[in-house]
Amino acid sequence: FITQCGTTALYWHGATCDNPPPGASNLLHWEIIQKLKLAGYEKYDFGGASLNVEASSKAAGINSFKKRFGGTLEVFYGGEKIYQPFRYKLFINLLRARQFSKRS
Repeated sequence: FITQCGTTALYWHGATCDNPPPGASNLLHWEIIQKLKLAGYEKYDFGGASLNVEASSKAAGINSFKKRFGGTLEVFYGGEKIYQPFRYKLFINLLRARQFSKRS
């Protein structure tokens, strides 16, 4: 799932299997990047990079995968997109009511 903000596309959510075929993730992102370039996007944010991680951690491997595409690590807040505003407001109000009732 990819969203966009101006000329930046953001890889918002995806899923993989436990043992994907070798190179599958590389191919997926390469194809995404090619299509975004054709559409005029200037940046592709892989999202989810971790700062200050141990070299042996899973996060370090994810960072390494992203760096191999030649980009740079930037701190970027992708924001929020609320797709169902009515349900979101209802949910927030229910949470507030629950917190208020616990105080009483």
